[in-house]
Amino acid sequence: MTKLDATGLGKGQCRVDAIAVDLDSDDAQFSVPNPQSTVRFECRYGISAVTNIDNQRVRCRRKPQDVAEHIGSPQTFRSRLSPRWPAHDTPTAGHACEDTAMDDASIWLREMITPWDIYLHGASEVLHWARTPFQEVCIVSTEAFGKKLFLDGIVQSSQADEFIYHEALVQPAMLAVGNAQRVLILGGGEGAVLRETLRWNTVTTATMVDLDGDVVTACRTHLPEWSQGAFEDSRTTLLHTDAVRFLRDTTEPYDVIISDMTDPVEDGPSTFCFTTEYFAAINNALSDNGVVAVQAGPQSPPEIALHAKVIRTMQTVFPFVVAYPCNAAVYGRPLGFVVASRSPIVERLAVERTASLIATNMVDAGAHLRYLDASLVSGLLHTPVFVRTAIASATSIYTDAEPPRTAHAAGWEA
Repeated sequence: MTKLDATGLGKGQCRVDAIAVDLDSDDAQFSVPNPQSTVRFECRYGISAVTNIDNQRVRCRRKPQDVAEHIGSPQTFRSRLSPRWPAHDTPTAGHACEDTAMDDASIWLREMITPWDIYLHGASEVLHWARTPFQEVCIVSTEAFGKKLFLDGIVQSSQADEFIYHEALVQPAMLAVGNAQRVLILGGGEGAVLRETLRWNTVTTATMVDLDGDVVTACRTHLPEWSQGAFEDSRTTLLHTDAVRFLRDTTEPYDVIISDMTDPVEDGPSTFCFTTEYFAAINNALSDNGVVAVQAGPQSPPEIALHAKVIRTMQTVFPFVVAYPCNAAVYGRPLGFVVASRSPIVERLAVERTASLIATNMVDAGAHLRYLDASLVSGLLHTPVFVRTAIASATSIYTDAEPPRTAHAAGWEA
């Protein structure tokens, strides 16, 4: 049985010690000064089994080996001793205290927002975990947001508000074109971008190119609410190949291209999907009045540098580029989307024209839309002042020779 000596810790203090935990045991013994304490067994992937101390013995809500079955074995776990600190106390700088009020969740997934900020996602069950040839995929069940998808430790979407993300990403571009027939989706493993594309009666071909077939399979199995049968639609073509290679080899133009790539963390599969070469290849694959929509990183003030640099990169390729926000709560801050074209965009999204297109060219006259309507689409395109200022101030662009560097945080410009 592993022991951790916490003698000498005062009230409201905590200490982090790395220890090896026997995965064949569901308890461990600790010497603690304060009986009101919690311990968390945490794996290197950020999934933790929350435990409570009772008579100086740990009683696990989920046995460490049960968690290990989801994340791969063998693993080295670490315990975190976090005494409960009252409301008038604050944790000392440098300590890693966590309020025990969060103990209603049995699993915690830690997402790095910036090198100084972490988002803790509480979950009740791990539905799927795997390391594919390209990335780590984790699907969990939560009380607040329903099911969530994580790739390389970064939340991609949640059951509660994925409709906000996917309507906001897809529909402005589709409305700008108005009668798109051929649509290309780059990424979008959940199938929800595909679902939104196929809401249009005018679409005859929807080609989805996602490198990681294992992620798509996991989403089809565990997240069918996202795709809602879109993969089985006769208009769908699903390909598992590199997006850049596909763009280089394609010969027929597309009316709308949706780039729903993961964030460009180092060594991730999307590192080179935010560069001038990538956007030039997209431009070559667009029809004359075609529009591309891009997931372009967070639009929050602390992270605006990466978003602004992506837009500056796109401006070297497209004469018309418009940034707009996506406010889905699961990300903890606004994301930044972009539409771009060789033709003007804003004029094509006037309220009267958009309302008419929704009524005539969308399935059930757009009755399925839960986030967007004609008025909101028009309003979204008014880029906030601080975003416009950041874009104007950006002096460099991303290239294949100098792709994004994020310090492994989703939207951080390192």
